[in-house]
Amino acid sequence: MKKNCQRGFSLLELMASLAIVSLVSAALFQSMAAWMRLSARASAAADQSLTAIAGQQMFDRAVGELTFAWPEETASRFIGASDGFSGLSAAALQGIYPRLAAIQVSLERPSDTQRGRIVYQSGATNWTLQEFDGTASLSYLGADGDWRANWPPSTNPEPGPFADAAFFETPQLPLAIRVSFSDGDTAKAWIADIYSDPRIPQRPRDLQ
Repeated sequence: MKKNCQRGFSLLELMASLAIVSLVSAALFQSMAAWMRLSARASAAADQSLTAIAGQQMFDRAVGELTFAWPEETASRFIGASDGFSGLSAAALQGIYPRLAAIQVSLERPSDTQRGRIVYQSGATNWTLQEFDGTASLSYLGADGDWRANWPPSTNPEPGPFADAAFFETPQLPLAIRVSFSDGDTAKAWIADIYSDPRIPQRPRDLQ
């Protein structure tokens, strides 16, 4: 009669198996950790990109709907400088629905502890449109194609070869607004056109 002998694992074989399993587990753990770090960086980059797109869209909309103030409403007239501008916009976001209201876009310079910010304000609404590390400035496009650091300019922009600007007042609004900023080694710029009708709407009392 044959003996049914079953040979078990020796201690050496068991230790070798455990070593192999440990090496495979360590490799899998390192791969998983690297994948998680890569996923976190990709998620952060996507969030940052979406935030920048949303900020630029808000800037485009608010600037695009800038409108004229009545002549007597001097406090509501558009004023632009290299570090910010203020005026009336038909797309001012206060609450749920856009409406005509005063807006302000300003540049907050970076400090030793915080990044710089492009800030949108309208009433109680205060939003950061974009953060930046380096320099930033605003400029304003005249009818002559020149970008200016301030608006209204000291001289009326002439749109053509003739000196027609001498017979007209300086426009209350520029044609477009540009904000230039640097984030790390990358230089960026947002340019938004102003779509308002250049004519100030008539009021009933103006027709009397």
